[in-house]
Amino acid sequence: RLETYISSAQNTYQLVLAANGSVGIGTSTPAYKLQVAGAFSVADSGEENSKYTTFNRNTSDENFYINTVGLPDSSKRVGFQIDGGSKMSILQSGNVGIGSTNPDELLTIKASGSAPKLHITATNWEDDFGIKFSDYDAIADQNFELLFGGGTEDLRFKSNEQDNILYMEMSGDVGIGHNSPEHKLDVRDNADYGYPI
Repeated sequence: RLETYISSAQNTYQLVLAANGSVGIGTSTPAYKLQVAGAFSVADSGEENSKYTTFNRNTSDENFYINTVGLPDSSKRVGFQIDGGSKMSILQSGNVGIGSTNPDELLTIKASGSAPKLHITATNWEDDFGIKFSDYDAIADQNFELLFGGGTEDLRFKSNEQDNILYMEMSGDVGIGHNSPEHKLDVRDNADYGYPI
């Protein structure tokens, strides 16, 4: 075991090389091959202070951060790769690409194959799950939702003011204004008066 300290009192560890080959920086008991207690950065030689990525946990808000500094323009990205192939990218602008290295929207998904899909599911079929569109936080109660589940096998389009704007059953029957269509297209002003097609 090899140990180095920051003071002669030997109470603050700088680096520890354990007998099992594990290395600890800032810790005397590394539980992994490399364990760092505190923030650290990664950079190319000569760019340590201009272009680098830091990894740290903020003790004040208890969040973990990966922070990249020095991207020269908004087209440059932080990329995640598998076997050398790009799988996800985050641009300086904040746009995120899955399967795309140059996302032109907040989220761009590009997939190979004949029938790419975005799969959204839930662990409990009685829970609603889907996509929610809402206004900015000041009036976040103004929204539309496209939902599936909720104890049914139907697809629903609703808003904060109207539950059943559009309701589609697994059979293909569609209800507008209610959730019990009796025809292929069943439009109703209320539960008692409708316009079946």
